[in-house]
Amino acid sequence: MTQLHHPPTARIHIESRECSPQVLERLTGATYFPERLLGPAIVGTVCRGGGHLLYVTAPQMIDADQQVDYYLGLLSGGSHQGGTDGPRGARDLVRIVTLDDASTRWLSTKVLDPVSARAASVRSDMREFVDTHLRAGADVRLSYFEPSRPLELLARDLGVPGTQPSAAHIPLATKHASRKIFTAAGVPVPQGTDVCHDPAALATAVATLARAGHRRIVLKLNSTAYGGGFGNALLELDDDIASAPEERTEERVSRALPHASLVDRKI
Repeated sequence: MTQLHHPPTARIHIESRECSPQVLERLTGATYFPERLLGPAIVGTVCRGGGHLLYVTAPQMIDADQQVDYYLGLLSGGSHQGGTDGPRGARDLVRIVTLDDASTRWLSTKVLDPVSARAASVRSDMREFVDTHLRAGADVRLSYFEPSRPLELLARDLGVPGTQPSAAHIPLATKHASRKIFTAAGVPVPQGTDVCHDPAALATAVATLARAGHRRIVLKLNSTAYGGGFGNALLELDDDIASAPEERTEERVSRALPHASLVDRKI
């Protein structure tokens, strides 16, 4: 029986959360998001595959050793792939590099900072990691949390593939694009509108929904920079708006729009 040969693995993880920096500023603890995925990275790369892991994060992790020891402790009797002697031997497979930067900039921005000496040092560590493991015949990849053009360019410069679909496809994941895809495929979707580019067009579209009997309407900001509903507003319409003569409905909706309740009141 022929046994398949799997090359050793090596992964660089840059778990950068790439939404609006303005949103990140208002999310408590957002700067610590990158380190939250250390556990899955260790389990997936080291515990299950016996591979090498270079984990990049910022700001500096104050309990990095304890976190690594905890996740490596999930190894049982050295039964994982890779041949190391349990958690103690596997410790050599994990390396964490950090930047002392607690700003709300994307982690990718911190790593690619052209004037930061520390960022340049981290990029050098990444290059050395890639070159070393490619020479050893390993399957080397750059892993990141979500599609990102900067990280795609970094992967290209390192000469390794990324682990996400192309960032060019991000607009397809918006609610509006999804509605268009479902409609084209014949999948029923809730009643809505096309993208509106000015208040007058929005008033016209909402007036149509009002005349169809809708009184509570979600207005969504068509942007890939926001998440968690921060780009939404809830518009409550009175019955008398929809019952007004058609030529007056849009006027009344237009007056109601500024009173929509914003989820993110700082937009």
